[in-house]
Amino acid sequence: MGSFNGFGTNFFGHSKVEHDESYVATEFIIVFFLPVFPLGSYRIYNSEIAENSRSFFGSSKNTKYRLKKIKLDLLQVFEVYAIVYGIIGSIIFLGWYFEI
Repeated sequence: MGSFNGFGTNFFGHSKVEHDESYVATEFIIVFFLPVFPLGSYRIYNSEIAENSRSFFGSSKNTKYRLKKIKLDLLQVFEVYAIVYGIIGSIIFLGWYFEI
C-alpha cells in the first residue's frame, strides 16, 4: 500500500468497530487522491505503539497494524463514493450556480 503524488493505493472508511478497537477499511486504487476502484476490504488491528528514540524534532511514535482480508464491504464502498464524489459534485454545482 502506498501512493506517490496522488497515484497508488490508499485505505478509506472506518466502520464496524469491535471491542478490541479493530475496524473495517477498504483499499482503493487512487488517482489524484480520489478513490477510483476498490481492491478489497480489511479488518485492521492496532498491534502496538512503539516509541522511537528522540530525534531533532522530539520523540516520535510508530503505530503498527495487522490486516486481515475480508469479503469486500460493498456498503462501505458505496459510502466512500457517495461522500467523496458528493462533496466534489456539490462544489461544482455551487460554483456553477453562483458563477464563481
